[in-house]
Amino acid sequence: MNIGGYKMKLGFIKPVFPNEKRVALLPQHIENFPNELYLEKNFGEILDIDDEEYIKKGCKILTREEIFKNCEAIVTLKNISTNDYKYLKKNQILIGWIHPETTVLGQQFMRDTQDKELIIVDLETRFPSIFYKGNKKKLDFIPKNFLKENSKAAGKVAVLHSMLSFGKLFNKNTKVAILAIGNVGQGAYSMVSKFTDDISIYTRKNMEEFYYNISNFNLIINCIEIEENEKSIISLEKRKQIKKGCLVVDAAGDPGRAIEGIELTTWEEPIVNINGVYYYSIDNLPTLCFREISENISRIFSSLIYSKKIENIYKLIDEKY
Repeated sequence: MNIGGYKMKLGFIKPVFPNEKRVALLPQHIENFPNELYLEKNFGEILDIDDEEYIKKGCKILTREEIFKNCEAIVTLKNISTNDYKYLKKNQILIGWIHPETTVLGQQFMRDTQDKELIIVDLETRFPSIFYKGNKKKLDFIPKNFLKENSKAAGKVAVLHSMLSFGKLFNKNTKVAILAIGNVGQGAYSMVSKFTDDISIYTRKNMEEFYYNISNFNLIINCIEIEENEKSIISLEKRKQIKKGCLVVDAAGDPGRAIEGIELTTWEEPIVNINGVYYYSIDNLPTLCFREISENISRIFSSLIYSKKIENIYKLIDEKY
């Protein structure tokens, strides 16, 4: 599989993932890219960006179907719709947050499209990788933690949105536990510290201390994303010790795994009451501050991905397989 000698076609489609509002490419970040850029009509409309602004930067505007038909590589941000499956071409490249290993939706997508032998460039923040024919190769040219601001935003938004959905402003009497202090945890801490300084931070190393004090907290924020075969951070048994009226926020968006027995909540019903304890577990939180995050991901993706020759992905595949 070796393609070269001309500018490859890189297509950008509007995300159709529920409530996804981020825009993957802004006109100000398009500077001498080595690929031809094709954008779906009205690509930037949610940010009030007219197609003409992209055209001035040398982009071509097509329909969604035409993007799939004409482009070797597609930037999609989140998973595509099942309605798009009929447009997929064999060995087409999909670039975005597909998460073929770590999410149910990503795993199902891989099963549904396995006959296409797609090349998935998964831009997972910690370990960006290529998936092809059931194999995985890490993208070493993308630095680990390259989207830390996006992850921090998830922590900030989880605190703010859960508080408003719960209907109560946190205050100095709110006793808080934050589980983990990675990027999501840092974001959660920076936001909740504006309302109270009674904050305890726990990592895997001192989790026993958290379990000992679990009944004391008014707010528990989980920011730990566990591996597939790892035990839950808060088991069903530990949940019984949480005091009634406590708000438990799963900022990691890892339903049923980090907090055993909890499913994703929805934008329409973000909080559920289970035996007097309130649980918030919404996925894809950074989209709530889509204007800020769009600028961030467009700038970073432009530097690390869009500005590279897309044919190099095929070369990586050739080297591996």
